[in-house]
Amino acid sequence: MFEPDLASLIQSAESERTAAPAAGDHARQLNGILTAIDLACLTEEVLGVPEQHYLSTSDRCNIECHYCARQSYYGDRWDNGFMPIDAFRERLLPLARSAKLMGLYGLGEPFLHRDFFEFVRESKAVGAKALTNCHGMSLRPKINEQVIESGLDVLNVSMDGATEETFNRLRHGAKFDVVVKQVRDLIGRRDAAGSETPHLYLASMINRENIGELSDLVRLGHDLGAEQVDFSDTVICNPEDLETSVSGLPEMWEAIDRAKAMGERLGLRVHYSLQKPFPWRPFAPEELTPEPQVCELAWGTWLVSKGGEVKPCCFIEWEFGNAFTDDPERIANGPEARELRRRLMSGDLPRECRGCGCAHPLTETHQSAKLDEAERLLAESELPEERRRDLERIIAERRAMIEERWGARATV
Repeated sequence: MFEPDLASLIQSAESERTAAPAAGDHARQLNGILTAIDLACLTEEVLGVPEQHYLSTSDRCNIECHYCARQSYYGDRWDNGFMPIDAFRERLLPLARSAKLMGLYGLGEPFLHRDFFEFVRESKAVGAKALTNCHGMSLRPKINEQVIESGLDVLNVSMDGATEETFNRLRHGAKFDVVVKQVRDLIGRRDAAGSETPHLYLASMINRENIGELSDLVRLGHDLGAEQVDFSDTVICNPEDLETSVSGLPEMWEAIDRAKAMGERLGLRVHYSLQKPFPWRPFAPEELTPEPQVCELAWGTWLVSKGGEVKPCCFIEWEFGNAFTDDPERIANGPEARELRRRLMSGDLPRECRGCGCAHPLTETHQSAKLDEAERLLAESELPEERRRDLERIIAERRAMIEERWGARATV
């Protein structure tokens, strides 16, 4: 086992809080290399701490989108609330010192949290990027000034319609003209301040009601100053709502292709990510055929609830542990996390992973490419020579594991 292990890496990052910037850079460089090794998906255990954390800072919202899981799945069972800032500082901020990204939102509106901008500032202060999602109605001038001052890197604004009629119908409690006006105000203030951040993204969930407006959403994004438009499937939590879905239908792919072509003409990135649109759907026998899969969330991401419970994603129904009470090593390499990785690598997929867009076949190409990435990061790093030799050794050991798994076809 490579040393330092997870726990000592975290302790090292904690001790570097007041050290020279280069020392903190070394912790992040080391963890980036370890994570690349982990993402080759060759073992059930991980060497690094998660590079991506998505924290449920706010599970309270003041609008009601009828397709949102808050209404369509949880209903009266939903527990509104906020993540305590003190728990974040004590238990999660040390992890941020070796992470790349802190996603700060949850199934709610982040700007309702009175301490939200402290999450952003403190994440940024230790070198992590900070991202959040919002419904746009909170972006009043005072909030916009704080967004810019805090250094928030990326702001995703949910825009599920390019017209007032569609948007207001899908996002009950939000108003199209208000959101558009307030986003313009934010970007105007950002540009006037000479700031590069926040980078503006628009996010839209595709369904029967807005399928005809995807290209118009790209035009709107360009008009508002967005850098990217992200499309994803509307997750249908209830079978009776199936008719509202267009997931996988030819008309969806055609609309996405047109939106991407529009993005190319306007110089705007357009991205589509496959969700798990029907989490309740039974699987046909042919879909149960074992096929080893890779899901980078299972090896390199923590989704942390406001109470500290840790999962790799929102679909997995069991927890790895609690970030507020458990040792990070116990969470990352405990039996729950190892079992998920084992099942992915063997092809014995949990129900939650079947049909999910985050999982894809585990191949020799993927595994070799991740070790290539680890070698590149190592070559670019400023780590001490002794540590470099340790990392070179472990990469060579993982290359041998690829050779053993795939035989003479493996890249050596």
